[in-house]
Amino acid sequence: MECIEFSITLSAQYTEQSGVPTVEIFLDNKCIVGLTAINKQKTLTFSLNLDEGSQHILCLKRSGHDEINEQSVTIEKITVDNIDLRKHLDHVCFYPDYPKDWYKDQVSAGITPPEMHKGWITFGFNGSWQMPFTTPFYTWLLGTV
Repeated sequence: MECIEFSITLSAQYTEQSGVPTVEIFLDNKCIVGLTAINKQKTLTFSLNLDEGSQHILCLKRSGHDEINEQSVTIEKITVDNIDLRKHLDHVCFYPDYPKDWYKDQVSAGITPPEMHKGWITFGFNGSWQMPFTTPFYTWLLGTV
């Protein structure tokens, strides 16, 4: 069993009309950090006890967008045991929940937005950011450089 500590600093841009964006963090579909409002900037820190030789998905579910007004959440920094994972963020994916009316307009214009965006760290739509990894974590970390 290995214990690793994550720290994720998020920032938010929003208007009074759009309201405050929120996030939840899951590991393998189990909630690790409950629904949290991101007022300007917030750092979420949590520890994970992981069995070695396992596959996992860390998921940040972004919500609170009203599908009308502009609003965004950005991952400013993510660390594991104080090691910055910035270089690894190019390999993770965001799966947006596109606003229904916007998506319909895009398709009508002949544009089909992708189901997933690789490397996104700013999320203007609701959706889920997913970082798959294996344990031991440091072996995975060295293999993704």
